[in-house]
Amino acid sequence: MKLNKKSIPNSEVVQIPAILILGGIFIYASTDKILKQDDFTEIIQSYNIHPDSFVGIVSFSPSWLELTLGIFLIVGLFIRESAFILSDLLLVFMIVISIKSANGTFEDSSCFSQSSPLSSSNILFLLIRYSLFVALGAFITLTNRRKAIRKESI
Repeated sequence: MKLNKKSIPNSEVVQIPAILILGGIFIYASTDKILKQDDFTEIIQSYNIHPDSFVGIVSFSPSWLELTLGIFLIVGLFIRESAFILSDLLLVFMIVISIKSANGTFEDSSCFSQSSPLSSSNILFLLIRYSLFVALGAFITLTNRRKAIRKESI
């Protein structure tokens, strides 16, 4: 069976919901971390993977980066780049929680508030969830062909 343009679904129809879902998830997660910065800092500190002098920066910077990139996705700025960076952040986080879990020291994912229905300390659930988010980001990165807006010369 030969594939032609008519047999391939328009990836834009799937891209828009993927972009909105990924952007919305990161806006939601980052807002909670920003509003409860002290709680998030304590969770990052409990990971014991950074010197104490870096914990404040490490707990502050990703939250704002996630918020910014989530907003970029929703409003349509730097879509491919934002999805790529968010996927990379998720991969790093998956590695960290996998190592902490293997050592028996993993307690909290810190991605969502403990009161959130998306919060979990079940490592298998977290890895599946983050894998789905990475897949969304990879899909957006690989299929978004939108060109940068250029000023036309008059």
